[in-house]
Amino acid sequence: AKGKATGGAAAAPEDEQKEAPAAAEEPSTKQKAAASLLQAAKDGSLEKSLQDFEQKATTPEAKL
Repeated sequence: AKGKATGGAAAAPEDEQKEAPAAAEEPSTKQKAAASLLQAAKDGSLEKSLQDFEQKATTPEAKL
């Protein structure tokens, strides 16, 4: 899981900047977001958050 998360995030940073010039103007914000996402993937909190989201999305009562 660590290899996939790291490889996916580092795949094409240049392409993202070309497609989103606003993001390129705020590199520190983008870097912080990427670092947070990688850290969440490494420590398992990202997976837990996704599982919680899936449970809420499939439970109609949770929307009320």
